[in-house]
Amino acid sequence: MITFQRIFQTRQQAMDVYRSQLSSQKLYVESFEGYPRGSEAALSLEIRETGKKITLSAVVERVMGKKEVMELGYGQRPGILLNVPISPDIVEPFRNFFLPAEREVASAPVRPVAPVRPTASAVSGMAAPHASPVRPSAVSSASPARPAAAMPLSIPFERLASCTAEEAEAEVEAFFKRADNGNIYQLFNIRADYDRKAVRKIYNTVVRVLHPDAQGAWSAELSEKLGDAYQIINDVYKILQNPVLNAIYMDISRANRMPGGMSLNAYKKYKADYDLRNAANVRLANELAQKAEDALGRGCMSEAEQHIRLALQYDPFNEAARSVLL
Repeated sequence: MITFQRIFQTRQQAMDVYRSQLSSQKLYVESFEGYPRGSEAALSLEIRETGKKITLSAVVERVMGKKEVMELGYGQRPGILLNVPISPDIVEPFRNFFLPAEREVASAPVRPVAPVRPTASAVSGMAAPHASPVRPSAVSSASPARPAAAMPLSIPFERLASCTAEEAEAEVEAFFKRADNGNIYQLFNIRADYDRKAVRKIYNTVVRVLHPDAQGAWSAELSEKLGDAYQIINDVYKILQNPVLNAIYMDISRANRMPGGMSLNAYKKYKADYDLRNAANVRLANELAQKAEDALGRGCMSEAEQHIRLALQYDPFNEAARSVLL
């Protein structure tokens, strides 16, 4: 069997190659020898900085000339493009290969490229391949417990119609500060164990008040600010009314050491950065979620569960994968 080796000096260097190549299950290795397409190979990867090593199975896809290698930004010498299948059995070892060394883990900040695994409740409906399948509704435990909750003492913007311009300005500025610094529950003045019916009542009240057609004769600047608040309310409502999105929001908040929930603006920025950095993984997770839906349509529960388990290993925050078994 052919053997190839790729050594990375730093973990960051390995992560850069992961994003540009391995996330698409491809890898360039320098070689002056040609090998037939389809030749099986053993691929050894090593990160000098962390001392981590892993050996993967690979298949020769094609020989690459110097010009093609340079155009793709892979290097400056001819080489081999390998197909490196990321099968379910090596996903976890592969993931651990890119994690920091153990001595760094305790103090390392959470980064989008190495998100925490989904909470146990988020995948509680997924059994092992040979276990008895569970009903799709079992995954609904991804949402937090929500006993009936009383309406809040203060509904945002409820008294806007009777406010002076100065009072309205102060209220909307306070609302923006909560969007920057508080969690999404504070934007609705509710607890984290909120009742969805109560949230719907709050939302309907706020939307009626903030809707452009319902606003008073405010200045153009204040009307624009109220329009921005209206958009924030809609963004928060989408999360609060969707158990899967709310579970993802809380998982990301915990990953950023904010167990009570992070601010809406910080969450949106994190999610946008995460999706950009992990575009290939998100795409693979979406494809696996679609395969799971197809399997469910054929009545193949165990197959669907395997697809979902793998999808969540690629992208723990994937909405499509978490929603399949609801």
